[in-house]
Amino acid sequence: MRARSLMVQRLLTIAFLLAALGSRSRRLMAAECAADAGAERWIVAFPAEVEPGLRAEGVEIWDRDEGVVIGGAGPAALQSLAELKIEPRLRLRDEGQWIYLLSHAEGFAAPLVPEAATYTLGPTSALYLLPPDRSFELPRARPFGGFRGVPRIGLPESKPHAADIPAPRSIKAADDLKDKASALLGG
Repeated sequence: MRARSLMVQRLLTIAFLLAALGSRSRRLMAAECAADAGAERWIVAFPAEVEPGLRAEGVEIWDRDEGVVIGGAGPAALQSLAELKIEPRLRLRDEGQWIYLLSHAEGFAAPLVPEAATYTLGPTSALYLLPPDRSFELPRARPFGGFRGVPRIGLPESKPHAADIPAPRSIKAADDLKDKASALLGG
């Protein structure tokens, strides 16, 4: 009986490994979709306050920085946004470039990267696009800034943390009563 359970365990392990190796990661599929030559895609940057409208029109949000969102959009999404009078700050054809966002202190001079196209998004951020077939090294930007890669994977909707949401009225009323009682008791 012991030999049989050991054999079943080995078979299950092999099946798991085959399934894990055979499955495609979400990142790999996203990269293939972005590199699809038949699909016209655009790298776009919009003001952060219009993010809900962007999502409603089919724009995929890839990253956020102070006052700006970066994402990907197709021609149909851009057309419907134009009809709503929502225009991107930046619109570039997505050709599979490496995308990096530099977040920095205001007044910091963004460093130059050879062969990179650099776009200022605001007083504290810049977008760098590098050719997909080149190797490169990003310059040091610390302590006043930092680079981060922007994957072509959609972010979930931005929601405030539970601690940042105002307390329900009943809890505030209870706290007010507690404060009044302690004031009356001299504590």
